[in-house]
Amino acid sequence: MPRPRPPSLRPARHRHAGWRHLLITVLLVGQASAADASSVAQAFDAQIKPFLTSYCVECHRGKKPKGDLDLAQIATGKVALTREDIWKDAAGRVHALDMPPAKESKQPSDVERQHFATWVRSLRYLHPRDPGRGTIRRLSQVEYANTLHDLLGVDRAVANQVPQDAVGEGFNSSISPLLIEKYLLVADAVLDEAIKPDRLALTWRAGQLDAVIAGKADAGKPEGAERRLTGAGEVIAHFSAPVDGTFTIKVKAAAEKSPSREAARLAVRIDGRVIDEIKVTAAPKTPGTYTVTGKLPPGKVTLSLLMANPFVTSDPAPGVKGSVPRNDKPEKPGTPADKAGPAAKPTGKATEPPAATEPLLRTVIIDSIEVLGPPATRPSELQRQLFVATPDKDLSRREAAARIAKAFTRRAYRRPATSEELDILLKVFDLADRQDEVFSEAVKLMLKAVLVSPAFLYLTPDDGAVSGKDGAIVALGDHQLASRLSYLFWSTMPDAELSTLADAGRLHEPAVIATQVRRLIADPRSRALFNGFGAPWLGLDRLGDVAVDEKKFPQLTKELRTAMYEEAALLFDTILREDRSMFEFIDCDYTFLNGTLARIYGLEDRVQGTQMSRVPLSDRNRGGVMTMAGVLAVTSLPN
Repeated sequence: MPRPRPPSLRPARHRHAGWRHLLITVLLVGQASAADASSVAQAFDAQIKPFLTSYCVECHRGKKPKGDLDLAQIATGKVALTREDIWKDAAGRVHALDMPPAKESKQPSDVERQHFATWVRSLRYLHPRDPGRGTIRRLSQVEYANTLHDLLGVDRAVANQVPQDAVGEGFNSSISPLLIEKYLLVADAVLDEAIKPDRLALTWRAGQLDAVIAGKADAGKPEGAERRLTGAGEVIAHFSAPVDGTFTIKVKAAAEKSPSREAARLAVRIDGRVIDEIKVTAAPKTPGTYTVTGKLPPGKVTLSLLMANPFVTSDPAPGVKGSVPRNDKPEKPGTPADKAGPAAKPTGKATEPPAATEPLLRTVIIDSIEVLGPPATRPSELQRQLFVATPDKDLSRREAAARIAKAFTRRAYRRPATSEELDILLKVFDLADRQDEVFSEAVKLMLKAVLVSPAFLYLTPDDGAVSGKDGAIVALGDHQLASRLSYLFWSTMPDAELSTLADAGRLHEPAVIATQVRRLIADPRSRALFNGFGAPWLGLDRLGDVAVDEKKFPQLTKELRTAMYEEAALLFDTILREDRSMFEFIDCDYTFLNGTLARIYGLEDRVQGTQMSRVPLSDRNRGGVMTMAGVLAVTSLPN
């Protein structure tokens, strides 16, 4: 007489084993409360002890119990909880119908066997849940591209600069060499596209700038006012030009009156190259503003004003008292003194060579220097969204930057940033701000730091720690749970609804999780679960590159490979979205075909054209992934 099939060992086709239901159950297991030891002990006394007494104790007691297992010694639930080592094996034997032996006429019902197995499973909840070693994983290339698209609206193709991921156990999250350099390049590209620089407008009092006077360096002072250059001297300013274009330089200056027809001149130099000269003619009481324009390359720039003619060497100006010594030319031979000769009469005064005199120096007073860049490009809508605050008379540049950082990191980090993280970002802003970057460029540098930070590139816990104090196990925070759900199903950052629930601290509630899982699966973006997990699981991520003997299989074109991939993807999506049995992955009575793929299966009479359609199957050997053309192709040799 054949033995009956173990109950539930393999569900019948009508038994519902929905994948969506399984996913929700797995997510909720971590949220369930640990079972109470006293209730488990009471269940033993009420249900399990009578079961053991009826079917097991007769053989498993006495001086020589079967299997050296004396169940008679386990008289109470409290004692039973100390013998967890025996119950897992016992449950397996009861489930497999090995115990009680088939020769025994008295057999438990399926319900009794199920109750025994359920009680044994409840023992696991008496111990602290241990999810294993806490780790954080990096965004895969696809997740990185999708996140940049949702965060900044850029083309996903920008992430192609990042190396392809090494495929692990289903999810692509290992780290490739030199990856951080690629992340920096991508961050530059996306932020340059998203943020256009403001117009540069810088003004310094000359005394705030460094100078070189008479060959000696003289540092500027924050409270500095004007600069007086007497003789050789130079005033120096450093700044960053955000764009390539024509810049305007305005100098407010005056010159002291000198006994010369020639006006004082200031050479305007960019990176050591003279681009123009200013003739300073204004008097000290009424300084004038002198304007120069010139093209500047983007990046760091050194601007300087150099005294071009520090010495007075020309003839006196009309009406100016005094004269200018001219010792630069020797007297010509044949002067009257030479011609007088030795017989000339003495004048009564000693004859001495003319004394050397110091040259007169010009003095220029520089009051201020202003640099204006070309007109700014009109900010994009994205830039207006990113810049949630702008500096004004009531809000400093740093305060505005802090508000931008807080808003942007909430989305980029998928959680509120910590105060330490915000402080680091503001230090980056300060670095740029101290170098006189325009506000938009200083903010851009700060946002670049966000896009290469671990908090963006990795799925980090809410508080940044993977475990509690002394390695204690801690529950997932709501924000990390939102990220895990979103990246599992959509391969991108959480949307507004998930983020709002996480902020409210409600996402860990079982009913809320179940609702969100159903919503995420129903969204077309859940196709990402197949692309990121299903395809690597089946090996179909290699289908486009799999090598075949083209002479033997000329029909394996790019179009056919695409149809093979789509067949598996559509089956995967159908089982997921319709909450169908997981057994349909290996045994189902339908598939998805187009005309190209149908010819491979000999079903060209069922479907025509390029559109994939659901097709019923009469041959049950054809249903499921194990006999799909794509799976067979990637698991075959080229010939």
